[in-house]
Amino acid sequence: SLLAALKHWGIKPGQVEIVNLQPPAIIAAWQRGDIDGAYVWAPAVNALEKDGKVLTDSEQVGQWGAP
Repeated sequence: SLLAALKHWGIKPGQVEIVNLQPPAIIAAWQRGDIDGAYVWAPAVNALEKDGKVLTDSEQVGQWGAP
């Protein structure tokens, strides 16, 4: 989960603005430059990868002990 990834990296939720969006809205917000990052799954992640970078995925977050 996003919160587990933030915790792993030592980032407190209050240090970022968390916005709950559906995948199509995430893609649109990314393309407009309204958001700096997203925690999302395929196929939306594929659209963001075109000019962004994947920092982690659910498998890795699970290896860190998060559900």
